[in-house]
Amino acid sequence: LKSICNLSSYALQNALLHKEQLENARHKESMKIAQNIHNTLLGGHKLSAINIEIFAWSQACDETGGDYFDLIELNENRLEIIIGDASGHGIGAALTMLITRSAIKTLHQLNLPLHETFNLLNNRLSADTTDEKFMTLFCGSINPQTNILTYCSAGHDGPLLIRDGQTIQELDSTGIPIGMMEGYNYDISEPIQLIKGDILILGTDGTWEAMNEDKIEFGKNRILELAKKNQNKSAKEINELIQSEIKKFIGEETVRDDMTLIVLKITNDTIQLKKSE
Repeated sequence: LKSICNLSSYALQNALLHKEQLENARHKESMKIAQNIHNTLLGGHKLSAINIEIFAWSQACDETGGDYFDLIELNENRLEIIIGDASGHGIGAALTMLITRSAIKTLHQLNLPLHETFNLLNNRLSADTTDEKFMTLFCGSINPQTNILTYCSAGHDGPLLIRDGQTIQELDSTGIPIGMMEGYNYDISEPIQLIKGDILILGTDGTWEAMNEDKIEFGKNRILELAKKNQNKSAKEINELIQSEIKKFIGEETVRDDMTLIVLKITNDTIQLKKSE
């Protein structure tokens, strides 16, 4: 009888272990599918336009992330560069990001002024998510005929404008994060004239807050110095150089937050758009 009980116990343990392995396999497969969907929906890493270079890099700390970036050509007079960071990590942040992305794509079809798009987007996210789910978001709108930039920023870390090797401006926020307060009205920035050689650094906080084993952050200053010293290089080269330095700095430490970095460089005095193939 004791032997039968032992065999039954062993069989039960094997059955439970097998069940756990199956559940883990299903979970991994589901996360892999989610990751593939997430990566597909994000914009391309090299965004194409004549006389302007834009190169983006993004790395999630989990299988899926809450960072979002995109380049949208609305018409011949309006090119938009978007970067955002959803609160939290993992699936929850990814869902907030996807809701925001979907709403942005729909609202852009209306070709509204930028601040009106933000007002409607904020109301949509406020209605569709819980209070603790929100998203910082920056959208810069460039007129290709004049090189004039205007933007809305919903609580996002200020992009940095570099000219002639100097940081001349940090693009301050024009409102609170998207989804925090329904009915909030956003402001639009004053126009900024961009000129040949200008570099715009856009990122999410996980990029400059990346830590090494001594719990020291990489910091914005290191990113700025790298961009300034390499201002004559292409946007792609500057971005990849910063990536490399961040990875070396982190070493074997676990990445604790999603990281996204966009480098934009004006290569001529006017921007003539070219359709991406």
